[in-house]
Amino acid sequence: MPGRGRRGARARRRPAAAPGRPTRGRRRRRRPVWEHEGLSKRDRSLVTIASLTALGKRDQLQFHLAFARQNGVTDEEGQEALLHLAFYSGRPNGTGATSVLKNIVEQQD
Repeated sequence: MPGRGRRGARARRRPAAAPGRPTRGRRRRRRPVWEHEGLSKRDRSLVTIASLTALGKRDQLQFHLAFARQNGVTDEEGQEALLHLAFYSGRPNGTGATSVLKNIVEQQD
């Protein structure tokens, strides 16, 4: 089949989707993502909260908002981050995440 060889050649020339990202075989040997030195756990928590809020993942936010508090994110910083995110990720996502944070604060305090 003539098309088969061309497709294979194209695949070999294609650049990596994420340069520096380990291949599947190497992923298991690397440290977990939360242990990398490039960001503090506090900053990773804020990035995770931003991502989950933008995606509307309230069920996962429950854990990560509580975890962010353990990583040094204050309730005021969390509230400010969610207020800021509401502008960029949409009001429903921001409002939903804010209610999750409110429930966590009420339960843990």
